[in-house]
Amino acid sequence: TEFAYNNTNYIILGMLIEKLSGTSYAAFIREKLLTPLTLNKTFVHYSPEMPDDFANGYFDSTDDDLYENWTDMDMSYVWSAGCIAATAKDLASWLQQLVAGTIIPKNVKNIQFAGFEIATGVTYASGILIDEKKGIGHNGTVVGFHSDAWYHPGYETVIAVLSNANIMDSEELKDRDQTREIVEGFWEILDNNLCREEYNYYLPHFTSLTGKWSGVGLANDSLSARADVCVSVYDKHGNAIATESRVIAINGQDAFVVGSNLNKEGWIKIQSSQPLSGLAFAGITTNGHYIAETPFSGSLSKKFVIPHIAQDNFWDTEIFIANPDNRPASVSLTYFNSDGVSQYGSFAYQIPAKGSRRVQVSALIDNNVVKDGKVIITSPLEISAFTIYNNLKSGGNAYEGVNANIPER
Repeated sequence: TEFAYNNTNYIILGMLIEKLSGTSYAAFIREKLLTPLTLNKTFVHYSPEMPDDFANGYFDSTDDDLYENWTDMDMSYVWSAGCIAATAKDLASWLQQLVAGTIIPKNVKNIQFAGFEIATGVTYASGILIDEKKGIGHNGTVVGFHSDAWYHPGYETVIAVLSNANIMDSEELKDRDQTREIVEGFWEILDNNLCREEYNYYLPHFTSLTGKWSGVGLANDSLSARADVCVSVYDKHGNAIATESRVIAINGQDAFVVGSNLNKEGWIKIQSSQPLSGLAFAGITTNGHYIAETPFSGSLSKKFVIPHIAQDNFWDTEIFIANPDNRPASVSLTYFNSDGVSQYGSFAYQIPAKGSRRVQVSALIDNNVVKDGKVIITSPLEISAFTIYNNLKSGGNAYEGVNANIPER
């Protein structure tokens, strides 16, 4: 099965509407959609004569950076594929009612929103795009005019942007969609506003390297308010590489993969307006499917204990440390055997500001075999730590994550 965008299909749909309804396309749209939905500033219009309050549309037809007024162009050439004029408010109202199920029955909506994946996380459905990051919506272009309208499920918000110039056709801007950029800028503003400091949680392990993924499961513990949640991913050097925002309903829950296709390692910080309970997921999709999961922690400390070590021909132990501070941290790791003796000394690791470090326990024990003991982590700054035990190298399927413990004293 293949997918290709084709405006001609919308022309055919308009012809079918007229054939089956026995009325004109414009009259059908007004009677069945615009009037019931109170879209009073929306109308089908393809006459060269435009109303006095209609915005003029400009287009550079000769590619000389001089824009001519194309407002009086006969739009019948697009007909049912795009000759509807509206205000931004009406366009936003249309999309809001579409996603709410006001316009079409739920069973039909489910069919309409099914479609073809045209890019990772992007599905083209029946006349609408569903983008995991940008939301649900579409853009539109006719000579002299351009538009974008998008609904963000996480924010339950619609934004509609109209432009009366096809400036994206200029050489300087040919690869840009400026109305879309306004939409994305608006989402970014919302993202930044959601990144609140009321409740902070730290996940020292993140990976999106080939065959690996990371995710979170979040539960809103509040029984009186929604949780505005911001999930930020940092690479091991301290660079912010991804941000995802979610709104979790009162007493609600959400789970999702973060930072897909980045091909990087690092850590995750979660900020929320309400207290959360949650799990961190670390998954492997090669040579079988394995998941390590552990509750995330809201606590930072200058000292952690990894209470058990398993490092031999069957087992590997890896320690992940995140430094949320704006200053670099010099972290010390020391292995102690079951008798409390430090056999191999301490090892110092530098972790950049807002960076992280993955430490193989084999490096702390001079590649010897140990089946017991512990590792103590100390730092002049407050950090977070996490451990994964796995026996994948010996053909096993154990892949388990454990939070490092904060000592009682």
